Amino acid sequence: MTEPVRFDRHTLVLLRLRQDAPRHTPEQAAELQNRHLAYIADRVAAGDIVAVGPPVDQDDETLRGVSVWSLDPRRARELAEADPAVLAGMLTFNRVRVPHSMADA
Repeated sequence: MTEPVRFDRHTLVLLRLRQDAPRHTPEQAAELQNRHLAYIADRVAAGDIVAVGPPVDQDDETLRGVSVWSLDPRRARELAEADPAVLAGMLTFNRVRVPHSMADA
C-alpha cells in the first residue's frame, strides 16, 4: 500500500494600509518601515516566508504587501500580528471568508 501524498501547507497574507493609520513624521515613517522590513527579512531567513513583496500595477492603494508563509494559518497570523507595522497600527490583514457556493458568495 502506498503512502498518501502530503502537500506543503502555505498561507497567503495580504497587508493593507489601515484607514485609521496614525500619522508619522517622515523620520518616524522611515524608522517604522525599516523595522517592518527587518522583521520580514528575519521571517524569510527563518524559512517562515517563501515569497514576499509589494504589489505593483494594481488598483487598490490600500494593498501594501503580499506574502506566502510556509506555515498553517494560525501560526502565520500570530507572526504577522507581531510585525512592527501591524503593532504600530499602520497595517492590517483580514481573514478571508471562502464561500461554499455562488449563493453563499
